[in-house]
Formats: sequence, structure tokens, C-alpha cells
Amino acid sequence: MKYSIVTVLTGGLIALAAVPGQAQEAAQCKTLLVQQGERHEIVSHGSVGTRIRFPANIETAISSLPDTAWNFENKGPNLWLRPKFDGDLAKETSQIGATVVLETGEEYDFIINTTPDTDISCYFVVDEQTALANLRLEKERREVASLRYGLNERMRELDEREAYMQDEYAISLAEAKRQIESQANDAIEAFKYQVNTAYTWNPVEGQPSHTKISSVYDDGTFTYIRVSGIGFGLPIITARSGEKDYTVQYRFNDLTGVFQLNGLFDRLHVKIDESAIEIGRNG
Repeated sequence: MKYSIVTVLTGGLIALAAVPGQAQEAAQCKTLLVQQGERHEIVSHGSVGTRIRFPANIETAISSLPDTAWNFENKGPNLWLRPKFDGDLAKETSQIGATVVLETGEEYDFIINTTPDTDISCYFVVDEQTALANLRLEKERREVASLRYGLNERMRELDEREAYMQDEYAISLAEAKRQIESQANDAIEAFKYQVNTAYTWNPVEGQPSHTKISSVYDDGTFTYIRVSGIGFGLPIITARSGEKDYTVQYRFNDLTGVFQLNGLFDRLHVKIDESAIEIGRNG
């Protein structure tokens, strides 16, 4: 099925050319699609008359008809006209020409015919170029609205996805933390199982009691000596092999106050500051 441009525009979209407040009136009056340079025919009944509403205020409305044959008056955007039926004069002026110039500069030409019977008493004039331009604008507006809606939907989806990923990350982080804590606890328990704390330490005979060593233990590979304070210089640690004493190499962790010795030793001699301490392994 084919449609003319007039059919499409007058099918409801023509109201786009109206100024605010005229949409309802466009539905009640007959829409007249006009172009400058064309002549448009309308009808008018002597008992009812005709009102023509334009899209802008009328600057000038011109007709060559005599006042005795037609009522012809304009105000604002409206033009009122009505033929006077008075015999021969009415027959002679049953068709007249009129030109309307709007304040916006548009000029429109009409032929007005008298009719004894019509149900059309109101015309709503819409410039075809304006209607087409507004139609294109409306199409673009709908496309923009559709695009905006699509973008909003995409943003909503991304927000939901981000929220989901954040929740998943929080769950994964909590699970990783739980696993790490579990592994750490297992390692601590395993270390406690392996560690040997069966050590004694006492000052060398003739030395005063001391408080510099707080604990001694080993993990089967390394021996650890924890001191209760720092600032007394590096200790000298020796061990006996047969009849000979030798210096033991160690590493010190100043955060924990622990000396780590490579190996296990039945007896150690530790000289810290002015104190000499004997350490014995019982396990």
C-alpha cells in the first residue's frame, strides 16, 4: 500500500508544526498543508463561516472582494470569513482570491468558494516544509531517545555486573583469607609439633643471674635463641666439638629479637655483654 506525503503528515504527525497549545485544535479542524507559491482552495458556508488559523500572527490579509459580499477579518493568527447570500451579488462573488502574509514573512494564496452545505468550518494551516523539518527533528529526537535508553540500559547492566563482580571479589577475598589463615594455623600447629623447647640455660658458674635470654628452641634444623632486649651488642656464641670450641654463625632478626643458628647443638656458650650463659639441649 502506498501513501502520499499528505497522508503521512496528516495522519497525526502534522501536529508537530503547531505551536504549544494547538495540538488539540489541530485534531478538531481540518489540516491544510500549504507551500508558498501554491494556491489552495477552501470552502465557506454563509450561515457558519470559516476560521483559518495560521502558525504565526497575520500581518496582512488581502482580498479584492466587496464588503457587501463577504465578511473578512483577521486578528492574531486567525482569519475569519463568511459569504453573504444576497442574490445576484452572492453568485457573482461565489469564488474569491485571498493572500495572507504572516509576521514571520511567509505568504500564502487561497481560493475561497461558497458552499450551501459543508461540515468544515475550521482550517488549521501548516507549512509543509516546517512540518517536514519537524518530522525529521522528531525522528532524530526519537532516535536520540532510543540511543539514550540503550546507553542507560547498558550502564545499568554494567553497574549490575560491577556490583556482582565486587560481591564475587569480596567472597573470593574472604575465602582466600580463610584459606590463608587455615594454612597459617596448620603451619603453626606443624611447627609446634616439630619444635623442641626442651632447653635449659643458666649463667656460667660464678656469673650473676641474668634476664637477657627469654627462650631457646629448635625446629629440627635450626636453633633459635630469643633475647629479652637489644642494645648490648652482638653476642659471641660457641659450641664444643670434641675437646675444641668453635664459633657458631647466626642471623639476628631485630624485629623479633631472635638469633637463628644453623644446626642443632647439645651445648652452647653464649656471651652477651658481660654475661656468660650455658645452654643445654635436653631433647
